[in-house]
Amino acid sequence: MTGMLLSSRFVKNTSLAQQTVFFEREIAKRVSYFEDLVKDEQLMNRLTQSRESLNDLKNIYNSPFYFFLYKKDENKQFLRFWNTGIVIPSDELLYDSSNERVLKLPNGYYYSLRKPVPGYDDFNVYCLILIKSSFFIETEYFKDDFPFDNTMDNLMDVSLSPTPYAVKSVSGAPLFYLQYKPHITVAKDSEASVIMKIVGLFLIFLALYLILAKRFTTPDPLYQIYLFVGCLLVFRVVLYLMEAHWWFAEFSLFNREVYNAGYLLPTLGDLLINSLLFCWVSVFVWNRLSVRSFNVAKYSRRVVVVAGVSWLIILIATTFSIAGVIKSLIASPKISFDVTNVSSLSVFTAVGFIVLACLCLGFYYLSRTIYKYVLVVFKNSYRLIYFSIAVIGLLFVTMVSKEDLVVFYLPVLGWLLVYTFIFIKEAVIYRYIQASVSGTVLWIFVFSVSVSLLMLKEINKTELLLRKKYIEKLATQTDPASERLISIANKYMDSTYFQNNFWRLYNQRENGYMRDSIRNRNYIGYLNNYITNLYFFDSLNNPLFNEFPYTAAALDNIIANKSKPTSFPDMYFYESEADNFAYITRRVIWNEKNDRLIGTIYIVSNPRKFAVANLRPELFRQFRQWEYSNSLVYQYAIYQDNQLKSSSKKYPFTSYLTPGQIPQTRFEIREKEGYSEMWYHASASKVIVMVRKSELFLEAITLFSYTFCSFLLLMALINLLIIILNAFISRKSVKNATIFPTIKSQIHGTFVLINVLAFLIVGAATISFFVNRFEESNNDKLSRTMNIMLNELNLHDSLRNILREKGSQEDLFSANALTEVIKRISDIHGVDVNVYDRTGELRASSQPDIYSRGVLSNRMMPKAFYYLLRLRRVEYTQKEEVSKLSYNTIYAPVGENSAQPYAYISIPYFTSQQELSQEISSFLITLINLYAFIFLLTGLLALLITNRITGSFTVIGNKMKQISLSSDNEAIVWDRNDEIGQLVKEYNKMVSKLQESADALARSQREEAWREMARQVAHEIKNPLTPMKLSLQYLQKAIKEKSPNIQPLTSSVARTLVEQIDHLSKIAADFSQFANINHVKAELFDLHEVLQPLESIYSKNPNVAFKWNPLPGHVFIMADKTQLNRLFTNLFVNAIDACEDKSKCMLTVTERLEAQYVIISVADNGSGISEVMQTKIFMPNFTTKSSGTGLGLAMCKGIVEKANGSIWFETQPGKGTTFFVTFPVV
Repeated sequence: MTGMLLSSRFVKNTSLAQQTVFFEREIAKRVSYFEDLVKDEQLMNRLTQSRESLNDLKNIYNSPFYFFLYKKDENKQFLRFWNTGIVIPSDELLYDSSNERVLKLPNGYYYSLRKPVPGYDDFNVYCLILIKSSFFIETEYFKDDFPFDNTMDNLMDVSLSPTPYAVKSVSGAPLFYLQYKPHITVAKDSEASVIMKIVGLFLIFLALYLILAKRFTTPDPLYQIYLFVGCLLVFRVVLYLMEAHWWFAEFSLFNREVYNAGYLLPTLGDLLINSLLFCWVSVFVWNRLSVRSFNVAKYSRRVVVVAGVSWLIILIATTFSIAGVIKSLIASPKISFDVTNVSSLSVFTAVGFIVLACLCLGFYYLSRTIYKYVLVVFKNSYRLIYFSIAVIGLLFVTMVSKEDLVVFYLPVLGWLLVYTFIFIKEAVIYRYIQASVSGTVLWIFVFSVSVSLLMLKEINKTELLLRKKYIEKLATQTDPASERLISIANKYMDSTYFQNNFWRLYNQRENGYMRDSIRNRNYIGYLNNYITNLYFFDSLNNPLFNEFPYTAAALDNIIANKSKPTSFPDMYFYESEADNFAYITRRVIWNEKNDRLIGTIYIVSNPRKFAVANLRPELFRQFRQWEYSNSLVYQYAIYQDNQLKSSSKKYPFTSYLTPGQIPQTRFEIREKEGYSEMWYHASASKVIVMVRKSELFLEAITLFSYTFCSFLLLMALINLLIIILNAFISRKSVKNATIFPTIKSQIHGTFVLINVLAFLIVGAATISFFVNRFEESNNDKLSRTMNIMLNELNLHDSLRNILREKGSQEDLFSANALTEVIKRISDIHGVDVNVYDRTGELRASSQPDIYSRGVLSNRMMPKAFYYLLRLRRVEYTQKEEVSKLSYNTIYAPVGENSAQPYAYISIPYFTSQQELSQEISSFLITLINLYAFIFLLTGLLALLITNRITGSFTVIGNKMKQISLSSDNEAIVWDRNDEIGQLVKEYNKMVSKLQESADALARSQREEAWREMARQVAHEIKNPLTPMKLSLQYLQKAIKEKSPNIQPLTSSVARTLVEQIDHLSKIAADFSQFANINHVKAELFDLHEVLQPLESIYSKNPNVAFKWNPLPGHVFIMADKTQLNRLFTNLFVNAIDACEDKSKCMLTVTERLEAQYVIISVADNGSGISEVMQTKIFMPNFTTKSSGTGLGLAMCKGIVEKANGSIWFETQPGKGTTFFVTFPVV
């Protein structure tokens, strides 16, 4: 729902109807601010008299519009005050009769509002509100965008011609119009809405699973797994289908150019989603199946073996698949894992590490699930497991057709065998290392090392391929034959040819025919080597049906600022990135008869073997780190005829090559003093060497640190997700939940927080230091340069005269002389220079394009002008900003003394912010590398400390668990006199006192037991003695009275005596059996050997309906067979006795297997057990019968527990009772 709301809000925002309302509201706010400013009489009074204060300047300078004050003098207007140096009103605007309008100025569309100054009829104020930036070229820093709403840059444009979407002024008059850009495809959703839609869709299917799981509740974990995986599969399929409708391709994470590994993994975003789902499914499956046993006895051996082999096939296929995904991830040119080359890392690198962590964590849980069943199938035949993995893995490898993949998969198979060995020996390993490393950290360590080694190999392979590409490119661009080839192709396209045919370019059909004709005629021999694009422009620089939207100004800018001249006239070498370049030829076509410009033609040729160069104009010469001459990673040398022709001079190359140094093959890799040298035999006379420092150990450690931290981060996110989910499920669980529930986690968390805080503090402090040092360095540099510039200008008297006299500005010769001096000084010192006259108007610049093209106005920045003119500063430095470019500028007055300047000079450092950003970025990545390694070390240190501390607690805890009143409790021996030693002393004291109390309690219990036993025995013996005494007394009386029936009476008394003697014998036997419960003679036997004889006995009883439901096959248990016979006899007798009120006793015995236990239930249809008696049923001497010892069920409980089983019952009063007995199956 949130995603849909965000989507609808985004669509609403992209509606031009909504945008017109938004623009009108923003303009109205600025107009209101401007009108309030004009109404301030005191401020206007100070401005008109040039007495404004610094606070006045600052307030107006920070206004959300551009403010200008003009004084009218006859038919002219003179600028008296301005608050920006970015734009200035044009003459068209100044002398226009309209007071408000929208017009196009050199750097954008502006809404202009003119008002007279109240009380000053000879003054006008102008307000310029930027509607849209529009520069003569678009660069990284100069974008054509809307300052009100940057999200609309690619969607709409400003139109001065009527459209349905009019933006009106406060008075209601149309100012300008909005229109959609033609042929522009824009995402229908924002990134936030797409993410929320994915999350929302996922939550829908998660809720569906929870509802179905609750509706069809079943204890079978397989059903839950099928349901869960099915819901996630449907979710993923729906997501695949919705990608086109939700415009995923508009976002870089779902860009196929970044990563594409087939139909299932078309983008990096799909890989991320799939890896997260795979990890979750694996954890879910492990959670459900870890407690479920696999009973091999239920299936035939053939079925069991097939199942085991199938699981191994799944394991091997998963291993190779994950390894293949990792290989494809590393091989992607847009995703760099070269952690020692900090400039190559990006946000895709971070996503890549998250994917690796998810894949490895998912594989870990999936492999644990598989091994759990494989080890049951193969039992102790571990060699058979290794053999099966090796054979199946080799079969997989033989099906791979590519040789490089075979070489890649063989080590992966070897790793799987080692991983299997570690898993099988896991318990043994834990015993050896349990004092220092926990199990989870052990497996994280294993996977981190494994993935790092795998990545290191593939990264080095990718780096060598990339270096080979670079060196081939270097050979091509330094080969004169390449330039000569292009020159020959362009030879016949001279001015004469185009003078005669240029008219054809104005017709679209003729234009296309002419382009094809030129390509086929001039480039037919070079089409296999170069891709050629032609750009035609008329005399006004209007494009003539060009294929790509480059302007003549942009191409001229690329030639001026980003290209190098070649040995051929009008041909330039342009290098846009490290992996592509182009040759640009410019032909200016003149009419020789009247010397008028006809048009301009640009020919851009890209070598086919390299990527097509992306033409990107720049206003300034930029520092390009990927250029070989600036590279911090690669050094190169070019040898021509065995002599060093050129090099990067940052590596000790030899001045010439000996015959032994010349490579015998086309490419050779040589290791020399910690450097990796790639030698390229480009031709018979040319050899190129490209060198990179070998940092294998550092790279391995850094990779391991990154991977290890990725695993820990993923585990932390999983725990956080569990806490959040518990918050939705139960508030009580949230109250009881803690982020660090154990001492180990608290210490680990403390170390982590210290590292994070240290990283933030050190990073912030160092960046602040960088910024301050950079600012100071720039200011010092600018100040020194300013002093040199002032000295240079003061040495030229003619320049002083030019600047003193305003009229000399019209002297073209003088102006050119001033410009030449400025450019010469600028080139010498490598900075840009601007010279302003006393009124703050630009007179000369080393970068005239910036001002003539309207990127900046020809007026000095107002704050600098105020500080130099009014406050009489000898120097002033300020940070300035135009569009998205921020830079520093220093200003100073020019003259014999600063009190009477005749000009002002400024030195803008346009590239300062870019260099600072580059330095900060490099530092941050280095700091991340360092702290990743420190985090790893502190993590291990925390692990050692926590294990040392908690190990002591574990020892004490285990001893406390063993404390028993019935056994001797050992004291703990502790040699160290620390805090834990104090705890141990108190524990030993407690144990000593407990032993004394236990002895006293044991004596008391034994005495009480003997007394209770004596009372019970006396009671039980007294019961039969009473009828015996009475019978004998009756017989004695009959004899004495000489009763006639003495004979039958004697027989009756004899029977009574025998019955009571049998009862006494049974009492003695019961007590004897109860006393001998602990005397167990365990043996392995089939449970049916005990139950079958009893079944044959009790089934013959006419009053009992005996039903036995045995399990098929044998059920072997380890117990005392005699005692088990006594157990079931007792249970059967009790069941029959409970049915004395029934006409027939229904006795049902059922067997079933659960996990590794057999459960036997004995059910009757008796009267049940009352709730009051249920808690006492297994107590000795307790009975519900009128006669009996009460030892039966107590004896049964003892027998079951001695056999490592359990006994319990379920009863319903009036319906019957069922006793359950469990025994472990062997």
